[in-house]
Amino acid sequence: MADHPAPLGSKSLSVLVTGSSGFIGTHVVRHLHAAGHKITALDHIPPKDPLPEGVAFHVCDIRQGGTARPDV
Repeated sequence: MADHPAPLGSKSLSVLVTGSSGFIGTHVVRHLHAAGHKITALDHIPPKDPLPEGVAFHVCDIRQGGTARPDV
């Protein structure tokens, strides 16, 4: 996947990605991070591959009303 920086004049966003350890979630996290956004990743299992530097990961199962806890 090619890195696409955010367009000039656009603002960096803070984005929460749920399901970040799944197939689609991992790609979404990497794409948004490469575009310069601040990412918080959330899933009930840790990712198999390391996340990009600076991505905050929390373990939480939102189906159970759980509280997120920092993990990676």
